[in-house]
Amino acid sequence: MKNLLFLAYFFPPHGGGGVLRSVETVRLLSSHGWRTTVVAGPEDGYWIKDESLLGRLPESTKVLRAGALNPVRILRFADRSQDRKEKLRSERAIRKWRRFADWLPVPDVYCTWIAPAVRKSFKAASQADWIMSTSPPESAHLAAWYLAGRTDTRWAADFRDPWVRGIYRKFPTALHRALQRHLERMVVKRADLVLASSEEAVEDFRSRYPEQPEDKFQFVPNGFDSREFSDFPHNPPQNAPLTIIHTGNLTLDRDPVPLFRALAALNREFGGESPCCKIELVGLCDKRVRKAAQEFLSGDSVTFSGYLPRGEVLKKLAGSHLALLLESFALNAELVVPGKLYDYLGARMPVLALVPKGAASRLIEKTGCGVAVTEPDSRKIQNTLRTFLDRLQNGKPLHPPPEENELACYERSAVVGRLDELLCQR
Repeated sequence: MKNLLFLAYFFPPHGGGGVLRSVETVRLLSSHGWRTTVVAGPEDGYWIKDESLLGRLPESTKVLRAGALNPVRILRFADRSQDRKEKLRSERAIRKWRRFADWLPVPDVYCTWIAPAVRKSFKAASQADWIMSTSPPESAHLAAWYLAGRTDTRWAADFRDPWVRGIYRKFPTALHRALQRHLERMVVKRADLVLASSEEAVEDFRSRYPEQPEDKFQFVPNGFDSREFSDFPHNPPQNAPLTIIHTGNLTLDRDPVPLFRALAALNREFGGESPCCKIELVGLCDKRVRKAAQEFLSGDSVTFSGYLPRGEVLKKLAGSHLALLLESFALNAELVVPGKLYDYLGARMPVLALVPKGAASRLIEKTGCGVAVTEPDSRKIQNTLRTFLDRLQNGKPLHPPPEENELACYERSAVVGRLDELLCQR
């Protein structure tokens, strides 16, 4: 039996796409002979909950919780006047907290977790064959950096999203950017493996750290488990309206307004008593998203379902015609493949992606799973939606089936099997 210490601030009962990657890594590594100790953030340290994910963990997994002065607690204390759900995910509150933290000489807003995580981890690190840390938050890597140095244990740093090249990282001054680059360099130099969730992010690391061995940087994508979707076969209605679904958070810089404009124009074009296109947003949405939906869309053409447990999300996917992928068009967004895309691949759903040219659009092209509109142009989105709607109304498939040979590369069993090989080869 091989021992792994896994540092992941976000872990069940926390929910969200990044949590799923961590849970599935731990679950599937157990079939390769790994026994894992997880050191995670406090149970109340995140506003998204999905306790159903706890049932996926192997019995051999030990989960240790390390406390922290986390943003959720601070927001609860700072604003007692709002409804709790709105308060915890208020875009204004989150932006204020991030801007405040951006000015501090710290890796991220979860920096107070580092010392407690190290204390909880030290014994397990001394007994581990490997340490693995996953970000965001990047504080997990700094805890692992210290542990790897003190115990001389091999260490894999897993970047679900880029650090210095992250879409949502804001650097108030050149000095702040230099500090984050320094911290990232510390991690990259000490780690034995640096893992990234897109090939583009791997190449970015290699180009910025040419003095490091090229094979230190490895591509470990997110993925899907086809067996998880077997109970929820894709079987939407055979007639209009065209039902579109987005799973995941619509927060920060993700802008749905061009899509809302396109949907409104189509519903006017094919005007009738009921809309020809409907959209369901499953996940947490900022107030600005709700406000924009109210401005452009009628009440019967948009549904806000909020955050749902994993099983309910899969049911929603199975009953919808078209899956929506929406990402920011900010600098460095070309390095990112949102985790929800892999759920869409697993569900074998046609995808409409509003993403910049880059990792996500290339994956869509490679797998043949849908159409990527690579600029936030409402008219182009409208024309693409019209094509999907015409196919539905004429009884045709919305899109040709994806390339199964390409999809096989993203089965989680294959992805984690590859990770096991990387760990055992070193």
